[in-house]
Amino acid sequence: MGIGQAPCWLKPRMDREVEWWSLLRLLRSVNDDIDRESWRNAGKVMEQVLAIYNAEHTVGIGGALHSLFAPRIEAAFVRRKGLAAHLHDFLEDEEWTPAERPVARLLGEQIAKRAEESFSARLADEDGTFPALSAVLANRELLSQVPADVARKLESVLADKISGTQKKIRRDVQLICHAVAEELKDALDYRGETRLVFDELIHQVVVFCEDRQNADLSQLGERGKYLRQADAVENDLQRDLREWLRGNLPGVDVLPEVPGIATGRSDLYLNFGDVKFVIELKRHHGVVNDVAARDYRAQAVGYQVTGPKLGMLGILELVDRPGPPPRLEECIWTDSYIPEGSDLVRHLVVFRVPGMLKTPSKMK
Repeated sequence: MGIGQAPCWLKPRMDREVEWWSLLRLLRSVNDDIDRESWRNAGKVMEQVLAIYNAEHTVGIGGALHSLFAPRIEAAFVRRKGLAAHLHDFLEDEEWTPAERPVARLLGEQIAKRAEESFSARLADEDGTFPALSAVLANRELLSQVPADVARKLESVLADKISGTQKKIRRDVQLICHAVAEELKDALDYRGETRLVFDELIHQVVVFCEDRQNADLSQLGERGKYLRQADAVENDLQRDLREWLRGNLPGVDVLPEVPGIATGRSDLYLNFGDVKFVIELKRHHGVVNDVAARDYRAQAVGYQVTGPKLGMLGILELVDRPGPPPRLEECIWTDSYIPEGSDLVRHLVVFRVPGMLKTPSKMK
């Protein structure tokens, strides 16, 4: 006898699913790159490698990740002088200032340390050791019988228990992401790897919307001023969202206004490798709801001529409200559209970013 549909609070946390997928996607790319002697697009690849090297701090899914990935990366840099030369050249360049520069400096120190030591035994065990699991089993022979993939999972779980640290749970974000996923479940292209990638993008956009409603100017600085201005334009939103996605989606090309897509220019073009998406951005004077957003959906789905019939439409809403802005769950919804002469349904995730925000003290 069935018990009905499980409530949202019993479903798995989507942010953890997204983080695992993001990590695996990046790992797949980095694993191929560190086996090469040199890199063609060294700057981009280096940032990806450093993101994985710093996975323990970058991705909130386990404190043991660094011990799993770092030894393999360090060993690759020591064995392949060309990779170490890339790192040295970037550190010598004062204009190379990505967020991972401190991590690059740390990696350089570890490589130098390894070069001075006799570490042949460590190189033979590139995948790292399992300190937490070893402490529990207290028997190296028993540990050697545990399959490597099982040992990695156990080590990550144990490290989480030991550290007791968990990433902040954004319950409102989880509920919205689950609701969007439920509404898209019948979409033809919302399957397999495409679904995983699109979920990752949705999660980042929802967190962006939450942050832009909660953060003040002291946190956002110059790039957040447009959220308080009556003359803000869609390019302000484009620059802000592009920087957010570039910082939170390592290994993904986030390009503004790419020509040659559906005979037009896309506002933000995201290239995940095998899967690509477009985010169309608009500015709207007045309240943005599902009816107002329909004025822009034909253009937004126009970029879905090829690839998945999935996309996003973001609207900067300029309204002089006397009170607070709409709640986060009122700012994200889904829409579908069948262009004239077509039988294929195209799907959009629509999000509005309230502008002309006021501090609570100025609200009536």
